[in-house]
Amino acid sequence: MYKLLIADDEYWVRKRLLTTIPWDNYGISTVKVAQNGQEALNLALELEPDIMITDINMPILTGLELMQALNESGLFPKTILISGYNEFKYAQKAVKLGAKDYILKPVDETSLIQKIQECVAEVEHEQIQKNLFSYIEKTMPKLQTQLMYALLHNRLTSPEDFIQELTSCGIQLPYTSGICFAARFSAPSATAEYTTCETLVMQTARQIMERSFDCFYLLPTPPFLTGILFCPENADGVNQALYYACEEIMEQTLAAGKCEISIGVGSFASGLDQFSHSYNQALQAAGKCEQLGWNDIYTISESGNKIHPLIQQAEHYIRKHYSQKITLSNISSYFYMNPSYFSKLFKQETGQTFTQYLANVRITEAKKLLKNPSFKVYDVAFAVGYQNEQYFSTLFKEICGISPTQFKNSLCG
Repeated sequence: MYKLLIADDEYWVRKRLLTTIPWDNYGISTVKVAQNGQEALNLALELEPDIMITDINMPILTGLELMQALNESGLFPKTILISGYNEFKYAQKAVKLGAKDYILKPVDETSLIQKIQECVAEVEHEQIQKNLFSYIEKTMPKLQTQLMYALLHNRLTSPEDFIQELTSCGIQLPYTSGICFAARFSAPSATAEYTTCETLVMQTARQIMERSFDCFYLLPTPPFLTGILFCPENADGVNQALYYACEEIMEQTLAAGKCEISIGVGSFASGLDQFSHSYNQALQAAGKCEQLGWNDIYTISESGNKIHPLIQQAEHYIRKHYSQKITLSNISSYFYMNPSYFSKLFKQETGQTFTQYLANVRITEAKKLLKNPSFKVYDVAFAVGYQNEQYFSTLFKEICGISPTQFKNSLCG
């Protein structure tokens, strides 16, 4: 049975939600209510709810501020936001904070119950996954870790033996290809404080990786935390998906305020014997933080050379400011480079033109926003930096093969 928190400053909304829905019929045994954001935060920290229904506009703390405060405290309840106003800017930020849905008042009870059932199903799935991971970690962590260290250091007797030994530990390895990444964090010298930082990064990384990938392993390799992602060799967008996951790990770690962090990503390993190469590249890339600065993600190219630091900064700038007007002229000017030289260098280092890279980042973000049924196509177009909805739709179809409307409909089906 699960726990629910309801936060709304309107008495009748709270009373209706609390009394008219038979919550225990939907797997919810505990329901608490709060009349403002601060009270909701205090209750949530005590209750640790699995699901939260909150109004956006509340006294002291808004629903969005409440979500952010809980995220920073390490709590991520499945959240349904309700509001009397159809304000897209709120809904857009809510999605970035991890909201499951955004619905308008007056709340339709049937629709709300459906959303609650979806949240309960997700919580149940995550609990099963968590229990599975917990069982594995408690019963055979030492042997698993030894096997993963052997993989990283290329000390396998044979790929077949490695897979068989993992199977004996209860782990079915679906793929023999993947990528390594390594997180380097600047922790204080005191052992206790270092351990606190390591635990924070480990927990944050595990939570984010579980949401994004099916098969991965995390292990400490001081002064790094190393992640091994197993995935198909021909998986579309896996590099970009891993990059976004690493970016989220970094942002949540920084938000906790315990330590600085940088992450290095290695090249793709097409076989078990290539993971050590990917691992060493990830360590080398992450280690660049001391020369190039903390709080960023670094990669190593196949030639062994780091991507040009200015181009890496340009990529970071695009990912942060994709919703704004970005042109070749103004971004090259921002980095004090000639537009022609910047364009040539960007293509050389990334394999894409500046225009292609910007479009791919924007369309990736658009696909996330389109998953929310409350968002209209023209709203999403504007949110990711396109003033012209028709141009956005044409570009979306060119990249994804279907129109934004078809993409939304496919999610509903």
